[in-house]
Amino acid sequence: MMKKQNIIKSLLSLILSVSMLVTGLGLTVHASVNGDQGEQMEAGGQQLFGGGPVLHAVIEENLVTNFELTIIRKDYSTQNIENGLNYEFDVEDLNALEMTYRLTKPDELTIESGYTYKIKLPDIFSGNTTNPIPIIVEGVKVASYEILDGYITITFLNANALDDTYLDVKIQGNFDTEVFKGVEEVNIKVPYSGETSFSATIRAKREDYTGEDNKKPGKGYILNDQNEKVPVDKNPTHVDWTVRVNDNANEHTNVKVVDTLGAGLLLIADSFKVEKIIRDYQNNETKVPVPSSDYTVTPDASGLGFSLEFVGGNINHAYDITYTTVLTKPKDGGPRTFKNTANIFYDGSETGTDISDEFTGTWSETLPVITKTGATTDDPHVIDWTVKYNFGKENLGTVTLTDTLSTGHGELIPGTLFVYEVNTDIDGNIVGVLGEPIDDDDLDINIVGGTFSIKDLDADGKAYYITFSTSVPVGLNDEIIKNTIADGEGDDANTDSDIVTVNTIPTGGKVGEQLVDGDGNPYIEWTITMNKENINVGSITIADLFDQTLLEFSLDGNLKDKYLLELRYVHDGGGSTQPAQGTEPEYKYDVVDSNYSVEAYSPEDTSDTRSGFKLTINNASNKTYKFVYRTYYTVLGMKEPQLANDAELAFWTENDGGGSGIGGGSGDGETLTAKITGPKAGISKSGNYVYGKDIDGNDDKTKQYIQWSIVINESRIKFDTLKVTDELTSVNKGNFTYDQNSFEVEDISDAASPETLVRNDDYTLTFNTDGNGFTIIFIEYVSSTEKGVLPSNAKFRISYLTSVDDKTNLEHKNEASLIWQGGTESKGDTVPERTSGIEKAANIEIDENGNKIINWTIDFNSEKNVLKNVKLTDKYSSVGTKPVIDNIKLSKLVDGNYVEKALESTAISFDDTEGTFTVDIGNIDAVPYRLTYITTLSATQEQSAVVSNLATITYTGNTDGETDSKEIPKPELVIDKNATGLEKPKENNLTKPVISWKIKVNTGSDNDNTNNIVNLQNAVLKDIIPEDQSLLESTISVSRVGDVDFDLDQDKISSTPNSITINLPNGAYEYVVTFQTE
Repeated sequence: MMKKQNIIKSLLSLILSVSMLVTGLGLTVHASVNGDQGEQMEAGGQQLFGGGPVLHAVIEENLVTNFELTIIRKDYSTQNIENGLNYEFDVEDLNALEMTYRLTKPDELTIESGYTYKIKLPDIFSGNTTNPIPIIVEGVKVASYEILDGYITITFLNANALDDTYLDVKIQGNFDTEVFKGVEEVNIKVPYSGETSFSATIRAKREDYTGEDNKKPGKGYILNDQNEKVPVDKNPTHVDWTVRVNDNANEHTNVKVVDTLGAGLLLIADSFKVEKIIRDYQNNETKVPVPSSDYTVTPDASGLGFSLEFVGGNINHAYDITYTTVLTKPKDGGPRTFKNTANIFYDGSETGTDISDEFTGTWSETLPVITKTGATTDDPHVIDWTVKYNFGKENLGTVTLTDTLSTGHGELIPGTLFVYEVNTDIDGNIVGVLGEPIDDDDLDINIVGGTFSIKDLDADGKAYYITFSTSVPVGLNDEIIKNTIADGEGDDANTDSDIVTVNTIPTGGKVGEQLVDGDGNPYIEWTITMNKENINVGSITIADLFDQTLLEFSLDGNLKDKYLLELRYVHDGGGSTQPAQGTEPEYKYDVVDSNYSVEAYSPEDTSDTRSGFKLTINNASNKTYKFVYRTYYTVLGMKEPQLANDAELAFWTENDGGGSGIGGGSGDGETLTAKITGPKAGISKSGNYVYGKDIDGNDDKTKQYIQWSIVINESRIKFDTLKVTDELTSVNKGNFTYDQNSFEVEDISDAASPETLVRNDDYTLTFNTDGNGFTIIFIEYVSSTEKGVLPSNAKFRISYLTSVDDKTNLEHKNEASLIWQGGTESKGDTVPERTSGIEKAANIEIDENGNKIINWTIDFNSEKNVLKNVKLTDKYSSVGTKPVIDNIKLSKLVDGNYVEKALESTAISFDDTEGTFTVDIGNIDAVPYRLTYITTLSATQEQSAVVSNLATITYTGNTDGETDSKEIPKPELVIDKNATGLEKPKENNLTKPVISWKIKVNTGSDNDNTNNIVNLQNAVLKDIIPEDQSLLESTISVSRVGDVDFDLDQDKISSTPNSITINLPNGAYEYVVTFQTE
């Protein structure tokens, strides 16, 4: 049976129509209000509205003498609206309406050609015409009409030839439910030409609503210069309160609101506003102001509250009562909660409904009279200070501000003291721009050492912002400088202080970076940084020592290009740029060529065998310097795991290393030590699976190997001796071995043109006795034979193959070591175990009898590996039939196409208890494979559960297996109905409009499988046609999608003027039904 129907109702309910009936002649004229030209009908007749005086072209007189209204629901039931009654409808039921106006001509009225008459239509009517609609009587166009913006306008052309005295105008159209929004009810009133009229009230059925009386504060605000409310998060001055009375809109008498304000609240007496709440059927609210004459407000005896009563006593609506209170700022600022107690008394009861609530606001804290802050600057000899004075704008009179630095910690820097008069807000923020400082001539400033004063400053309601800078002496090591300012003497003075920690001890640092020159010789570039704090010093000395058995160094001027020996002045405006290197960031510098000296240096302690140099910088001042030099590795130094280099750095107050030491007292200074690891040539190792080759050099996908690559000397260091060893290190190393004929050694210094080295001429290759390792030794070049490669700073690559582990299919580990005069470097790599990959898919087909066939596909070995002992297990769904062994097929991808591979019947086994079958495939090549089989699905089975299927592949090395699953959802019955065309009366000689319909039956909702549709059984399609339409029985057509030969027996189709019933054949088919109505 059909599980679901989706019947779309007739579109005619959406088509507006107008008909005009001339009484006595039976004349009906139809037209569409949605812009169609409509149908024209002719009938006999005589004079219409004849005789009487001629009036103006617009007929102002009311001609309506009767009005009828009928509401049409969506189920096509109707309700006549009687004069003087009230009605309630569910908005969801309302569909259309029909109205009839009777127009009666007074005896004295003559209607000439061009006269117009306009009728205002009720607001519940919706629709317009786009062109005038003609009215034709006995072949003569006597008038036309149009509907626009809620009016029907009749224009008379040749009406005096007719003699009937009244006209019935019948209009049908949509019911505009939007009219119910924002109102409680809609009044339909049509005045008649006499003193009577038609009047009815229509209400929309209201949605459920549960109200709650309450009292709520609004957001705090301030009043701007235009007395407008400005909401604020801080420092509000006012808040509005709103009391909701009778929220459920019940009938009450003697309603009174009693409100008592809490501490800190002051009522504004003339701030009351009362609004009536009008709710529409969706409970949307519209507020209507209530005149002040409809309520009274009486203050209580304390003056802290009031009572409000409604004049007349009776209410049946909800009301909002809003009033304003002034907020009192708390003395010390911060948050404050204001309580407001209120009760509503109904029907004279002495027990009220408590609706009390609170408002919490936040205010700025009371501002200090004076605030002092200090901060260091980029110049270590300067501190910047700021003073905020009287930002609360108190009346402090005339004051003297005195500022004092801690003893011995500097003094005011001339030209840095600026005093600004500022405007501030309640939070103590400066409003607007800072402006120009007060002229020094207008200030009385006195400076003595580390103290200065500003005398006779006017502080009556004025705020000042003061900035200045003080100097910092050299040689202060993490010392605290304190600065205090006061506006008087004694305990009554306002005062504040701040402290700043300073350090004017210059420091330095040393780093080393390992590099290789163009000949492949490794060296260290050392950088010593001095005075990065830019302290103003007299001179700088460096004594640098290192072990020259490990590092080569010379002060010989002829070797300057090799050892560099460069002093650099570092600053942003430098003409040269040193790129970032190691831990050293990029910097700009100029090379210093004077005022310094470098000389050989040995320690006074004769037991210290180190030697080096001493650098002296004269007139160093407040500059940052870097001294850059190089040392080259000796062979012994290359073998050291780590090298250290010490430099003794000292700063002096005078030139030439004279005067007293800065920071160290005696000038011993600090020891800078830099450590660096030995040079690394660099080694990398990688491996990946590859296929074997047949005799023609093509891939043999029945065999698999691992291609290994060792790359050495990325640093391009010159090798004097060079050996590479390699060892298989994984636990399964006994299951794979080297292919001894696959080795290739190349010089890849030029990656575009690698050069292949010759075994036994350029290198030797030997294998370990256990077969799990090898050694390659590079041979020294002999000019007489032109064989060998060392010494060399070339980059080399060693490539070779190993077999794969077919016994356990575990990962393959391999480690290589580079052994040269600088030491040993090692690197390993792991090639993971081989995997298959698996994907399950399903495709539904429908056979000629309407039965469902599911074609299952399992694709595996998408990773293209050679795998052993492969088994494929499929857990087929309990929904559907069990696979038949003859339908289980195995295919292998050959030249882009799947070619079936024969399966022995013994390779397939079933486990009916588990609902599975297993295919023992054995060994597979490194290509994708596919397993297919077929199941069927009955109508009963497809509705019982989701079709679910799980496939698992296992093989050597993975007995747990890889899995993938596929589900086919239960099909859903989907029916889609649409109107596909409208033929108008003037087309094809029709007498009535004709609508064409199309119903798609069983279209399905599964995007993955379009054939996953319902297997229909004893299905009956029934379509109900609205009463305003009539079926054209001869137009019924039933077709089956995809079957051009399908022909449904006519005895399966039955119909009435307002219904169609079709008995559909059994099977998973999709149908299309078409027909027409008029």
